[in-house]
Amino acid sequence: MMKTPVSRETHTTLSESWLVKEDQNTRYFQVPDSMFKDAIRAMKDEGKILVCLFAVETLENYDGLSLLYIFEDRESPQFQILILPCIQDPPISIAKIFP
Repeated sequence: MMKTPVSRETHTTLSESWLVKEDQNTRYFQVPDSMFKDAIRAMKDEGKILVCLFAVETLENYDGLSLLYIFEDRESPQFQILILPCIQDPPISIAKIFP
């Protein structure tokens, strides 16, 4: 289980050190590959809702494809986006966590 500080803004256990960008409506996190499945499980355990999952090419400083996982937290006005640069083949699946 993840043991990271609770973020007040997003009501989550995602580490603030993973925060790469923030605006009025959204917080973007790049979770280390080794922690990604744990982070996804924590989002599920916290009651976050996976509202969208899509891939983009050449996202800001990331070359190639990146997967973006968009979560809604009904207790927060901000969406939380987890960025996973696709350097793995195949990318990490969350299908068993968010069926």
